[in-house]
Parts: sequence; structure tokens; C-alpha cells
Amino acid sequence: MSEKFIRVLFYVMALVSVVLFLFLLIYVKKIKNEPLAIIEGIYGSVFLDGRRYEGTVILEPNKTYEVIGSATISQFGGKKKIVNLQHFEVKVVWEK
Repeated sequence: MSEKFIRVLFYVMALVSVVLFLFLLIYVKKIKNEPLAIIEGIYGSVFLDGRRYEGTVILEPNKTYEVIGSATISQFGGKKKIVNLQHFEVKVVWEK
């Protein structure tokens, strides 16, 4: 192989590695800022710890919430749970 071909191949590989690195940084930043759990009332609103919320609410980790009303809980990773109880407690914790 000629020296010119090897040099062009080196620059192409360097450019590809920089593009992949930038993609990785954006992807990791997006995952890092994603909440662990989101709760949303099935019938429009939900009561968390005595306060009424419309729409979606981000749940903080290691905190217990008292929920009044049916709700859907969306977990990190795309899991959704539908809770049809009128009064329940939710605690968001990390799992291995």
C-alpha cells in the first residue's frame, strides 16, 4: 500500500472516531438527565402528599410519596405500570 493511501485512511478513521465520541457525549448527557420515574394521573390529576398535580410529575429518588387517585408510573427504560388503587405509596429506589 502506498504511503498516501495510509495517510488518507488514518485521517478518515480519526474523523470517524471524533464523530462517534461526540455522539457518545450527547447520548450519555441525555441519559444522565432522564428522570427515574414519572407519575401521571389516569383521569387527569393526581394528589401527591396532599397537593393536586395536573399532567406529569417527576418523582425524586429515595423519597416516599403518598398518592391519592389512579395513576400511571413510567420508569426509566420504558417500563409503565398502571395503578388502579385510590390510595397508595410510591418510593423510587435504585436497583442492581
